Amino acid sequence: MSRAGRSRRRAGSAAALLAAGLALAACNSATAARVIVVGLPSTSIEVPLSLTACTTANSCVALGTSSVGSGPSATAEFRRTSGLWVALRTPDTTSPILTSASCWRSGCLIGGTSATGDLFWRYQAAPPSLSAIAGPALGASVSAVSCYAASQCAVVDSTGPVGDSRLVVTTDGGSTWSTPEDLAWSPSYVVTGLACVNTLDCLITATHVDTNLAYTNPVIIEVTRSGGITWQSIPVPSGATALTSLSCNPHHCDALVSTSAGDEWARSRALGRGWSVRRLSGSPTAMACTPSGRCVLVGSTHLGPWLASTRATSLAVDELRYAPSPFTAVACGASRCSLSAPSTVASFVP
Repeated sequence: MSRAGRSRRRAGSAAALLAAGLALAACNSATAARVIVVGLPSTSIEVPLSLTACTTANSCVALGTSSVGSGPSATAEFRRTSGLWVALRTPDTTSPILTSASCWRSGCLIGGTSATGDLFWRYQAAPPSLSAIAGPALGASVSAVSCYAASQCAVVDSTGPVGDSRLVVTTDGGSTWSTPEDLAWSPSYVVTGLACVNTLDCLITATHVDTNLAYTNPVIIEVTRSGGITWQSIPVPSGATALTSLSCNPHHCDALVSTSAGDEWARSRALGRGWSVRRLSGSPTAMACTPSGRCVLVGSTHLGPWLASTRATSLAVDELRYAPSPFTAVACGASRCSLSAPSTVASFVP
């Protein structure tokens, strides 16, 4: 073979190796191995599941309520370490509706509303149980719950009409409550998210009750560094018409953002400072994040149920098996996350 031929051959081999290397690098950086998540039938066929919660020790519970018919009004099930989901007795409550939950290592505080006002249940992980507890006086409905330390949680609830919101704190898992702090900025806004990283620092997202009014801010983000005594408005992601599934750790916050052009995953620096966004291929209904910042998103596309999880600042679409309908709720412990649909549960390590 001539010297020119050998040179062309070496050049071709080098180009092939370079192309293979680039392809492998692209695969490793942009398409991390997909997680396969397998759904399981829920234990209840009468009451649909609507809420999921996981302790930081990875004990997870899925719950649901119903006001239709004369059958059961609530259902719950917990995940054993073996992966088996087992039915859990629910407290006797009139017309319960569950709206939010947050957890610490050994339990969870679950909030909502009932015929008598604020609804609070406490999940105990060992042995697994649910119990009803009394809420703060005059509470009508719980909007959001955020736990940030052992048995220490902040709650936003209302005292009546939409917009009359207040912040209240418990340091013992709901056995006692602080004096509520009224949220002066809340009239005409519905609280959609609460995330506290300690006793003083909290972030709240809220949406105006009438987003069609052009002269109002459809979405606001309020931050306190004084435990709710004073609040400051901070910028929202551009074009946001709603912010939900708010989750914060001391280093950054995550949220789902709705815009007129589509849905986005947003991440901020520190406590809501400077949002970066990523457009989503699916329509998310919920998102949850581990304390280390790995997030899981559930929802749907035109093809059916959709699941994605974050890899640092990127997003990977994962594979679902046995998912008759889209998952509508997700929660994460220290490493394990659990999903629920009306009749399906699943659990995996993202």
